[in-house]
Amino acid sequence: MRQQSDLSFSWQLITTQQQLDEAIRDLAGGSGPLYVDTERASGFTYSNSACLIQIGRKGAPNLLIDPFQINNFGGLAELFASSECVLHAASQDLPCLAELGLTPELLWDTELAARLLGLETASLGGLCELLLNLELEKAYSGVNWSTRPLPEEWLEYACLDIVVLPELHHALASEAVKQGKTDRLTQEFQNALTKKPKPPRAEPWRRVKGLGSLTLPRSRVIALELSRERDAFAREFDIAPSRVLPDSSIIVAAQALPRSIENLERLRGFRGAYSKSEIARWWRAILRAKKAPLDSFKREPLRGHYSGELTETAEDGSAPRQIPPQVQWERRNPAALKRLQLLREELNQAAESEGIEAWLLLDAQTQREVCWEPAGVSVNAITEQLRDLGARDWQITRVAPIISRVFSKIVAK
Repeated sequence: MRQQSDLSFSWQLITTQQQLDEAIRDLAGGSGPLYVDTERASGFTYSNSACLIQIGRKGAPNLLIDPFQINNFGGLAELFASSECVLHAASQDLPCLAELGLTPELLWDTELAARLLGLETASLGGLCELLLNLELEKAYSGVNWSTRPLPEEWLEYACLDIVVLPELHHALASEAVKQGKTDRLTQEFQNALTKKPKPPRAEPWRRVKGLGSLTLPRSRVIALELSRERDAFAREFDIAPSRVLPDSSIIVAAQALPRSIENLERLRGFRGAYSKSEIARWWRAILRAKKAPLDSFKREPLRGHYSGELTETAEDGSAPRQIPPQVQWERRNPAALKRLQLLREELNQAAESEGIEAWLLLDAQTQREVCWEPAGVSVNAITEQLRDLGARDWQITRVAPIISRVFSKIVAK
């Protein structure tokens, strides 16, 4: 097994606009796809913006770009728009790249490829061991990448992610040809590139852990106001909400129903980096909650309760259709529940025969959509419905007959 220390590579740290403009010319002079990765400060910052962008290309230097220091990414955006980009777990990187106007013309995702090819692992480290006989040291995956200056060892770690991508890309592409799945991968990569990102959660306070344990209406309103205040503070200063005030502190305060700011400050369990320094802010939120009508907090949905999933808004501007929580299906649409249960069994068997995960054949939301209100039981009707729901051609070819068979069985009974 090769070790990370056996690899020899270098990089250029780009911290000025002039350096970036020169680096873009170097990249443009290279050949083949761009190998791209980003580092974010997940768990440290409110935003999920890129804190470092790594780019490599055959015949060009490896670049580590500090986006905090760059004002204009127009030249790089033009290069992206005319290039194929190879990433690992692209769904994690594409949104923060898009924030900077960096959208590839074509995408190749090594993580998604590994899943579609049925490999035993899809992690970068696991794939390097499996396909490249290379052991990586993932020492800095959870650090705060918004730190400045970035330590030299962090930069080396970040560069390594693009150094291994060319060889990994080649190995996976060869395996795709061997399995006859090149077209399947191309369709999935295009879908990943054009898929609309999920909109931000409208009411993030509903994700507070422990919210369901609050039984008193006033306690629930206090939790609501504290969480909203925390979210506003976190957004303003770009700090992860959990680092501002933990969920547990919100629940403790809501349960205690403090009568004064002194009670709140002395409250055991009310902790967090800003629990004391911003005590006046939290107390104002509690006072608002004490004056608010009790029905300002609706009991459902809470964390752990499915709130219904929405399809895209119709072209005529009408409200999107809402599918109720699955726990309600037996009462509201028992036939749909039966269809879903049988379909999942069949898809699990089909996926197992291919050595892949069932959601790759058809994602859970599309399964629910087609089972809740089928367009029919014929393969043709189901094909059209799946296409309208965004399923790829290879998925439709594979699962439409399965769905038709399942639905026909239920009708026959």
